[in-house]
Amino acid sequence: MADYSFCARIALFNFIGYLAGTLTAYVLDPSLETHVQYPPRRYKFGWIWILLSPVLPLCTYFLLRNLESSWSILIASWALLFVFGGAASLGFPPERPHVGIFGYTFGGVLLSFLTAALHVNRSLLDLTQNTTAPFEARLESVKATVLTWQMILVYGFVGYLAFVISWVYVLSVIADFTVNSKRDRFALGRAAIFQICAVSICVVLGPLFEAYSKAHAAVGLLLDMRR
Repeated sequence: MADYSFCARIALFNFIGYLAGTLTAYVLDPSLETHVQYPPRRYKFGWIWILLSPVLPLCTYFLLRNLESSWSILIASWALLFVFGGAASLGFPPERPHVGIFGYTFGGVLLSFLTAALHVNRSLLDLTQNTTAPFEARLESVKATVLTWQMILVYGFVGYLAFVISWVYVLSVIADFTVNSKRDRFALGRAAIFQICAVSICVVLGPLFEAYSKAHAAVGLLLDMRR
């Protein structure tokens, strides 16, 4: 069974991924007067999709708390967001699927999946349970495990920083092609900052935190073995 912290974090990621997409579309789209393809879009029933946002994290949390196998936890971490976000992306016409909502949903699905994949990794548990191997072999395996998780943590952090820089550049280019006024480009820029901050919170509390926890646990195991 997944622990409380993990379930709460996955529920939070799914909530942010869903609400950020639907709320941005509901608030931002009506204000874009110079969009090259669509006039200002006002969604008569868009508020319904926003009101559904608390249901997603609650369902995700209780579903994860009642699952035991690694594969079921891995799938359940993103499946509900995929269903909710996919349905919402079709509920903001005339853009179907809504690219913004679909993008947020994809980002949330990816973060939840990566976090769950790192969380259910059993490498440390296998090392502690394998008491038949020679002590030297187990010691070297733990050393390699410590190094591996440290590299995942460092490279993951550096890679995400590089991704953010590229992301900012791509969004600026897309904004120039999407709208024709400085006012609308400024609005898109603010939405992009909101998006980057929301995703960054999920990255730090998700994959990076899981990698740090695994590295810390591996170091503790290595110290215990040397004692």
